[in-house]
Amino acid sequence: MKSLHKVLNIIDTVASARSAGIRELSSLTGFSPATVHRIVSTLVGKRYFIQDPATGAWFMYTTWSDEMDVQYVVGWRIEGPLLD
Repeated sequence: MKSLHKVLNIIDTVASARSAGIRELSSLTGFSPATVHRIVSTLVGKRYFIQDPATGAWFMYTTWSDEMDVQYVVGWRIEGPLLD
């Protein structure tokens, strides 16, 4: 259960911060950068996170509703895009 706790902690941290890099996640969670990187890599592979290529920050994976130009992020409704 420790592993699940770490994964959920990272997901919650990124969701709260809206975006975060590996070092910032490490600092905010208290997990080593290697642990954070390993978990983030898994979450990317499962399409929970995507990376902003310009800043390197990680974001929650999003989906678009074509009909409404509204973005849904893990239950949040956000008008307009997070990333251009």
